Order: sequence, then C-alpha cells, then structure tokens
Amino acid sequence: GVFGFAYVVVLTDWIGLSLSNALLVANLLAVWYWWTFWHFLHDECTHVGAGERQGAGEERRLRPREDISSLSERGVELHLLQDGNDEEEGERSSDGDNISRSVSRLFAKMKG
Repeated sequence: GVFGFAYVVVLTDWIGLSLSNALLVANLLAVWYWWTFWHFLHDECTHVGAGERQGAGEERRLRPREDISSLSERGVELHLLQDGNDEEEGERSSDGDNISRSVSRLFAKMKG
C-alpha cells in the first residue's frame, strides 16, 4: 500500500535515481503487484465458489479434450495439470475456468 510505495521511492532515491524515475519504478511495481496477486486471488475465490454452486462434476466428465489441444501444442501441458489437480481440488465450473486455474496454479508453483 502507501508504505510500500513510500519505501520504494525512498530506496530508489537513496540509490541515486531521480524522483521521476523513482516514481516510475514504484508505479510499475504497484501495477505488477496488483495484476499478479489481485487477479490470482480473485480467480481462485470466484472459480471455487462458482464450481460449488453449479453442478460442475457432470460438465467436467463430459467436456471434450480438443478445446485445449492448441495450447498443448505450444508446450503448455494443461492436460497433465488438470488431471493431476482434479482429485485434490474438487469441482470445476467450466473449461475456461479450468484453464485459467491451471495456468494460475502453474505460475504459483514457478514463483514459490
């Protein structure tokens, strides 16, 4: 929040960057934090809730595998991610949610 912003400004100013560059760096960091963490948390919460409200189990069993094949050709093995995580996490709401959850989980594993 505000403390992180002030900390970045003071730190970059101390290193020797001008104030405008410090503000630019702080803005870029703020946007990056907002994009990654807010969207990751938002997706996790809303998709789990949606999956439990709808009867997502039937949709998951019936869904075609071809809709993800173009992504798999690019080297993103979403089939493996989905199959490995279905048992742990329970219900899903739709194909798009499955893909976004798998991708966000992959990024979380890469980060941590």
